Amino acid sequence: MLAFDIISDLHLSVNDNFCWEGQATAPICLVLGDICRDHHQLQQVLTTLRSEYATVLYIDGNEEHKDLWPDFQASHQSICQVCRDSDVVYLYDNMVVINGVGFVGTNGWWTWDFDTDIDPQQLYQWFVSTYRCHSDVPELISRMAEVDTDYLGSCVRRAQTMPDVNKLVLATHTVPVADIILNDIDFAGSYKCNVMGNSLMFDVHALDTEHKISHWCFGHYHGLVDQYIGNTRLINNCRGRSGSAQYKSVYFPRRVEV
Repeated sequence: MLAFDIISDLHLSVNDNFCWEGQATAPICLVLGDICRDHHQLQQVLTTLRSEYATVLYIDGNEEHKDLWPDFQASHQSICQVCRDSDVVYLYDNMVVINGVGFVGTNGWWTWDFDTDIDPQQLYQWFVSTYRCHSDVPELISRMAEVDTDYLGSCVRRAQTMPDVNKLVLATHTVPVADIILNDIDFAGSYKCNVMGNSLMFDVHALDTEHKISHWCFGHYHGLVDQYIGNTRLINNCRGRSGSAQYKSVYFPRRVEV
């Protein structure tokens, strides 16, 4: 058995700091993004987590890019440096195998199509206006969603023939299954529904011919999820934003056993 903690969506740009000391329940921590916008603060958080865990695996959320978009290349380079300086594994473009369990991670971004009844052009205009970003950002996000999906697929395909990988844990920041959002009355029919996940990602299951994918851990959606689709357990542990209905004022890492 391998155990790890999952943490995500601390949103420290708007929330109080979280006390880490003595909270670890496993030697490994999987951090699923939306920690904060400021990369100096991100480094402080990851460094602190590294002092509490033997291994910290991290993927970025959209929050970590907001101060730099549309220059996503610059934000990725900055995050890479933060992870190196924090002695943390940045799962983007890295597969980590621990005791027969392979961890594969990427942001995932979103494909703008969880609710197909929403007009794409109106959605893009809403997004640019709401987040005060460059008009190129929606198209760039669409491209990154495709790239991240291809990356997940190539890792799953490669893992099928790796004898040292008995199980796979997929880690994305965004949501891999639309029904999770569409069943939430606070999201269904709203523009924000279509910035929650990537409808292409879950198709990588078709590449899992050896049935190795045991868990799919994700963030971004602040409601609590713990359910199975087939033999894969979908699970999250988001803290959320202070003042929202889904915010967890008392928040702990969530232990997962593989």
